[in-house]
Amino acid sequence: HARIAARPQGQALLVPLGALVDAGEGSARLFVAADGRAQSRLVRTGRLRADGIVVLEGLGAAEEVIVGGAAWVNDGAPVRVLAREG
Repeated sequence: HARIAARPQGQALLVPLGALVDAGEGSARLFVAADGRAQSRLVRTGRLRADGIVVLEGLGAAEEVIVGGAAWVNDGAPVRVLAREG
């Protein structure tokens, strides 16, 4: 199951903080839903805001970010979108 959210923020994207998974060594990872499967993305983040965190690199504007249960998602796992936010 997946909830989807990402909003344009200037040249970057704003995603909910809960969408990020620690990838170690100061890196962050998130998952996108594509063709019914979760796909991992290593991202570079920017400023933390009250309504989310800015993603500067590694995420396309049209990609759908998995926010519900992102910490338990595995790369390539089947996903079903329950709701789209933003």
